[in-house]
Amino acid sequence: MVPQVAASLDAPAALLPYLGELFADVDSLGSSPRLVAKWLRSAGVGAGSRVLDVGCGKGAAAVEVARRTGCRVAGVDAFAPFVAAARGLAERRGVADRCVFSVGTARGARAAGDAFDAAIMLGVAPVRDAARILRRLVRPRGVYMIDDAAWIGVPGSPQRGGAPTLDEARALLVRAGDRILRERVLRPAEVRRIERPLRAALSARARALGRANPRLRPLLADYLARQRAAAALLEGPLRPVLWMVRRGGGR
Repeated sequence: MVPQVAASLDAPAALLPYLGELFADVDSLGSSPRLVAKWLRSAGVGAGSRVLDVGCGKGAAAVEVARRTGCRVAGVDAFAPFVAAARGLAERRGVADRCVFSVGTARGARAAGDAFDAAIMLGVAPVRDAARILRRLVRPRGVYMIDDAAWIGVPGSPQRGGAPTLDEARALLVRAGDRILRERVLRPAEVRRIERPLRAALSARARALGRANPRLRPLLADYLARQRAAAALLEGPLRPVLWMVRRGGGR
């Protein structure tokens, strides 16, 4: 699971032992936890519902969903320090009795019980992979939430790499008979509001790590530069998008 952890954070494997410290001041690693909880509640998630958070990170979304809907949440993440942080957050927010966090994968979570009423995967996998994984984890008529970057540029815009267009992403989400309930494309100002505090927190921790471990300085500098470049791209024709999808009846 080590390569997946580093890849999900866009970090080189050599930084893996330091990622817990590097992200120590970053609570949420995906979309707004409050918005995620609001959307799930609007879809009928409440007391008695079971929700799975795949790649739960530090548990910000899972804990907020449990707090605001009254549901029970299972969170899985491949990075043990993040799982420990998620358990601590659930304790502090008073929902430890309704949140279970474990080190593992989506496959292990599915094997542990019946299908969930809802599942989320935020900031972990491309929309194509996330949709394939999550729709197998929720019951028919259950819902799942995904965020990914989609290309909204006009024809003739700069090369978009492997990112889908917004229409291509929508087609991927409905191809198995599912239905998009909600979609939100972040505006550049929203991206800046999210990314600036994140980059500031990472930069401060990277400086401290570099002072304690001088040999890490080139790796940390390169990592921060790539984070800045990725954030700048998300203010242009490539935008973060959040979807909530209702699963159809078929597999």
